[in-house]
Amino acid sequence: MCDENPLDKNRPLGEPIHHNGDVPIGARLYNIAKLHRANFKHTQEIECLDFAISNLLKATSTITEGDTDHYLYQSDLGKWFQIRFEHLGNILDSQSAIYHLNKALDLSSTTPLNHADTLHHLGVSYQTRFERLGTLDNSLQATNYFLQAVKLTPDKDAEKPSRLSSLGVSYQARFERLGDPADLDLSIRIQLEAVEKTSNTNPDKTRMLSNLSVVYISRFQRQGQIIDIDQGIQSLTQALQQTSPHNEQLQGYLTNLGLSHFLRFDRLGEMDDIDEALEYQKRALDLTPESNPDKPSRWSHLGVFCQFRFDRFGQIEDIHNAIEYQTHSVMGIQDNHIHKPKALNNLGNSYQCRFERSGQIGDINMAIKYLQQAILFSPKDDVLRAWWLNNLNRPYYSRFTHLQDVDDLNQAIDLQNEALLLTPIGYAYRPRQLEMLGTLYQERFHLLAHPQDLGAAVDSFKAAATSIGHAVTRLQACRSWAKLCMQHDLSPLKAYTRALELIPQIVWLGTTVSRRYDSLLAEVQDIAMEAAAAAIQHQQYNLALEWLEEGRSVVWNQMLQLRTPFDHLSRHDPNLANQFQKVAEGLEKASGLSQDPERELIAGVSMEQSSQEHRRLAEEWDRLLNDIRSIPSLRNFLKPKNFGELLSSTMTGVMVVINVHRNHCDALALLPGSRDVMHIPLSSLSYNTLINTRDRLVRNTRIGGRGSRRPILNEDRSSDPLESILNMLWIDVVRPVLDSLGYLVSRGSMIALPHVTWCPTGPLTVLPLHAAGYYDRPLASACDFVISSYSPAISALLPLDRPPSKFQGLLAVGEAAAKTNSPLPGTVAEIEKLEQQAHEVAFTRLDEQQATCAAVLDRIEHCSWIHLACHASQNVADPTASALQLHDGPLRLATIAGRSLKHAEFAFLSACETAAGVEALPDEAVHLAAGMMMAGYRSVVATMWSINDQDAPIVAEKLYARLLEGGNPQSHKAAMALHEAVASLRNTVGDDEFERWVPYIHVRYALDYSTWP
Repeated sequence: MCDENPLDKNRPLGEPIHHNGDVPIGARLYNIAKLHRANFKHTQEIECLDFAISNLLKATSTITEGDTDHYLYQSDLGKWFQIRFEHLGNILDSQSAIYHLNKALDLSSTTPLNHADTLHHLGVSYQTRFERLGTLDNSLQATNYFLQAVKLTPDKDAEKPSRLSSLGVSYQARFERLGDPADLDLSIRIQLEAVEKTSNTNPDKTRMLSNLSVVYISRFQRQGQIIDIDQGIQSLTQALQQTSPHNEQLQGYLTNLGLSHFLRFDRLGEMDDIDEALEYQKRALDLTPESNPDKPSRWSHLGVFCQFRFDRFGQIEDIHNAIEYQTHSVMGIQDNHIHKPKALNNLGNSYQCRFERSGQIGDINMAIKYLQQAILFSPKDDVLRAWWLNNLNRPYYSRFTHLQDVDDLNQAIDLQNEALLLTPIGYAYRPRQLEMLGTLYQERFHLLAHPQDLGAAVDSFKAAATSIGHAVTRLQACRSWAKLCMQHDLSPLKAYTRALELIPQIVWLGTTVSRRYDSLLAEVQDIAMEAAAAAIQHQQYNLALEWLEEGRSVVWNQMLQLRTPFDHLSRHDPNLANQFQKVAEGLEKASGLSQDPERELIAGVSMEQSSQEHRRLAEEWDRLLNDIRSIPSLRNFLKPKNFGELLSSTMTGVMVVINVHRNHCDALALLPGSRDVMHIPLSSLSYNTLINTRDRLVRNTRIGGRGSRRPILNEDRSSDPLESILNMLWIDVVRPVLDSLGYLVSRGSMIALPHVTWCPTGPLTVLPLHAAGYYDRPLASACDFVISSYSPAISALLPLDRPPSKFQGLLAVGEAAAKTNSPLPGTVAEIEKLEQQAHEVAFTRLDEQQATCAAVLDRIEHCSWIHLACHASQNVADPTASALQLHDGPLRLATIAGRSLKHAEFAFLSACETAAGVEALPDEAVHLAAGMMMAGYRSVVATMWSINDQDAPIVAEKLYARLLEGGNPQSHKAAMALHEAVASLRNTVGDDEFERWVPYIHVRYALDYSTWP
């Protein structure tokens, strides 16, 4: 409760105030007004501000001409009316503020400092009036007054930064209305100057930081540069940290911070951002009084955040909440408020989203109603009008798909074209508009078969794909462009070329490893196989191989690039190479950091700071990469390999790449000495058959841990699903390939068998091609005709720049008495047999209590080969977080990879599922074997599923007998050695014990030997 007269609490309310001694009545009233104003500042009770204004009006009425207090009273009246306008939104208060400030301006003409102060506050009044009504003249008036105020304010005046910041706000607001990028650039320069001129002890610093953040947010929305939204969040966070919980500005800072996190979520998809956005917006709402004119807009923001979370995660409660919050917003905003169109637009969008889930025609009609109202309330010159038009076309299109009324489709096309005319080229959301326009024209072509609609659809998709903007939208446009071309006998190759170029922008080095995998799942999917299938259909086999290299194992290749020796660059420009190496090391560290379970606080740096540093490193990587590629001799530096370069992968045998796609499946073979690709159609193989086969294999082989016998779900041996899978792979895949290669001939000796490296795609990546065949008859399996290896990519087999180092010994690690897993007694015999085979070479044994993380790390740097007989755990989200379970805990692959393993050559992962991929990411090298190759090992023996603890010693003994034959370590014979070892196991347990011998595979990476075997 606010006392009407705090100077005389005993005076009855309403009793006239009399002259008191020598204090003039005007001064007494002014003092009372100031106390009420102070009470309002403390309590935020509007009644106190009402009393302040009432008393000051009375005081002003006592002023005579020439009174020295006249300026002060008029100035304060203008400021206080302005404050009440900001709290209640009554336009009459804004008019009163401007009236009294103009009177003060006339009275201050001879006093420069007073004049500058009044000019500034007049600017504030016109600026808030513009933000309330959207009248452009108010914005121009605000900018004019702010400019005059800044010019009249000396550089050393404490008010200079604040007035600069207000000027920057006016330019930013004008940009929001008219869209002139010059206003935005000018605003940022001015805001930066204001912040730089303000000491950290200045209480107004937080407001200036907030104003700076708003400009960064605007530029991000226009240009889409991540650094802008990061800097916006950084400025707001800094402002928030310096703001008292009772500061009336806090609610605005929280609102803007919520919006910033939401915009970044929309771009990067990080779940933390949408959670932060909702939390900040709810806090802002809780602090906002019902009488505050900004409250409805904050309800609208909260609704938008809920709607987007619904779009991403599909929780129906979110879209119901979105509509409730946005309805509350629309009802609370007056019709002449500048934010009315935005609130109506947001509500219409939410009804549109709910229709897409519910199919209720009432929802789509409500969407159209509110989106039409948004346009009606929007000024003709509003830069956002294009977006309102763009949004209105969506429900018309949705209603067309529901009711098939061509008038709705025509209306949607007209609206989208009008929106495009109003959208400047270079705006970040322009590709989204073009992509939607292409979809609309495509629909009308399918309905009416007008050739001009087909041409317009292709042109729209192409324009979207080649515009500046969100890479995900452009990729979608590429796919639509390509598919439309395929359907109508047009070449899709340009569309797919552009699509493959966009992948690094979507699966960006500046995001966490897990987020990159999410992007692959959600956005990229099987684009490489789709593009390769199109290239094969057009008999462009070389191009198909290049695209498969470019669009598969994306994250794995990114990690390998960070560990690539930059010797060629060092010879050309040592300084540039040093910069690039430091950035690569920083990115590698940031990628590992992203999955650290104790990442909340690392070296005193918050997750927000470390995430921003990660993104800045990625931007620096991109910048340096462009600088390096500008050097003529390095123009292809770290670019995907072209076909001519890929041919070098066949130095040690045939490479067979198998492209699996819904339209058709094909094998592409690279033969030593040939510059042509052999195309082998796999006409009897279908995508759906492979999906079903993969699912059957996974169901029948999924069990955790070495030492467990593989169950076959109680099925009779006569109907062994694994046997039928091997049969199918032989008939539909392997036999046609070997037949085309001329390999279906008996050679009499294993040593004489040719070597084939398989590079499968899609669901075929988890199927055992190396064991395909019939085992109830002679010469009817892959094992009879070839020695098999696998590789995650063709480029993985390109020769290294440097030869392997001299053999430095074998490290054998065993852990039988697992603390948290089942015991592995077979590892004891396995290590003993290995030690017997290695008696002529340097050999280190670490088992049981000796098999600690520290001991293994110490020895691994000094050994060329490593044999690991233990449990292992695979991290699907980040292969660098996969681990070997040693005596004192897990040894993470990232830790191994962080060591300088200059001698690393061969690894045998005698553990569970060390080459098992991930169903959702079949074309990413997400397994322990790939992780070991990332750490530097060039040849790895691993397992596709859990192995029998009793079998591992048999395989190890035979394999190392071949590799260490004559005391001469020969890891290049690993594939042949494994072939022989598995044959020995088959002889011991029987060919029909498929689950025991089939899982062993050999994976190759960067072998630089020129002879075989």
